Amino acid sequence: MDIPSRVLRAIALQRTPGFNFPGHFLQLAFERVGDGTADLSLDTAPCSANRDGQMNLGPLALLADIALASSFRGAVGAGARVATVTMNLQLTGAPRTGRLHATTAFDGFIAARAERQGLAHGEIRHGRELVATMQGSFMAIGKPDATAPHPMPKRGENAEATIDESLLHEAERAVMRHARASVTEGDASFIERFWGYLPRVTKRGASCKAWNGPHVGNRVGHAQGGFTFGLAATTAMAALPSSWSLVGASAWYVGPGVGQWLTARATVVHRGTLTAVVRTRIEDEAKRGVLEVTSSHAR
Repeated sequence: MDIPSRVLRAIALQRTPGFNFPGHFLQLAFERVGDGTADLSLDTAPCSANRDGQMNLGPLALLADIALASSFRGAVGAGARVATVTMNLQLTGAPRTGRLHATTAFDGFIAARAERQGLAHGEIRHGRELVATMQGSFMAIGKPDATAPHPMPKRGENAEATIDESLLHEAERAVMRHARASVTEGDASFIERFWGYLPRVTKRGASCKAWNGPHVGNRVGHAQGGFTFGLAATTAMAALPSSWSLVGASAWYVGPGVGQWLTARATVVHRGTLTAVVRTRIEDEAKRGVLEVTSSHAR
């Protein structure tokens, strides 16, 4: 399926409330979701890969975020609105290629909290090879049936879904125009252009301004947590020379990703001979905090 067709499919499926546009577009698959456990998978494809053929950090973070949340969701109900509070992702350096499987487990609720908060952990593998480990904390917001039940699409489900472009709303047409423009060959991959992962180097590190459109939204219209994690991680990597690799990142979600634009600013706080630490903040147009990330890097 070519990329414009993928976008049309995602738009058609997005019209039924419950799941998010990025998940539909990337064709995230729920292999198995049980009582406090989850197994999800995501294929590395031209729409999600960097120019080196590895899965971009944004789709990888989306897989991690939704897999962790899925094990938590089993304890709070399919209709609950679940918000990511924190997420930690550690990379082994193994290639992020092929079909990546995320397996997660719910660790339990945090005791004596007014709102239901819980913890989850998991790992991402390509076959038997460990690609990443992850931890997260989540909060259930509102009543258990506050939103439409969260669907859990299987691989290949709704493969033929589409919509006539003449029937698109203006916001949907804007996403289609943006997708077609992002397909154009350039120095960056499609996903980097489509999601706005195009950071620039600054005196203190790097910055990146990305369009917060429907193509990166979650099921309530805010920027999806994996997208913002990837935006921060990509900007942090740009703050250092290409000889440095991302080892891990810890994120604190401090506000909803709202407004038309989100801006990430990364500052190098330590750069030694073999290790470096970068602090990245994402803000909306009103300078309100959306995400705070601290990442570690190795030469």
